[in-house]
Amino acid sequence: MIIYTPDPQDDIFIEMKVWMKQNPLSPTDYRSDSVPAWNKGIPNSPETRRLCGIAARKKVMTDEMRDNYRQSKLGDKNPNYNKPMLEEQKAKLRLHMTGKKLPAHSDWHKKNDHHTKNVVACPHCNMTGKGMVMQRWHFDNCSQKP
Repeated sequence: MIIYTPDPQDDIFIEMKVWMKQNPLSPTDYRSDSVPAWNKGIPNSPETRRLCGIAARKKVMTDEMRDNYRQSKLGDKNPNYNKPMLEEQKAKLRLHMTGKKLPAHSDWHKKNDHHTKNVVACPHCNMTGKGMVMQRWHFDNCSQKP
């Protein structure tokens, strides 16, 4: 598996090192009681966003990585792929699930699944869609409602 590692002569790597030297962490950033900057509602600077975007674009899956991922999903490398569950596993699962009730909201969905299956049209913009979504964005909430 090939993973991108920055080259010390790479211009992006040099830019990030310069930026980190210009923006050192203060001692309060290491304290556990301080709130981190990302949680204060402070947006990232344009320079930080640009560097994060460049770093994200550098992380590209190689053909070998893509093939390994594909094989793991296909099951060639998965030891339990296409094998039946053992009786002891079934018994353990049965014991674990015995007496458990489904959540209350699932009963409501069983009775009211017609809301998701009906296709309705908004009288204001003539948009069609499934019932629950249309109730959220159209009818009384439609942006074209007079």
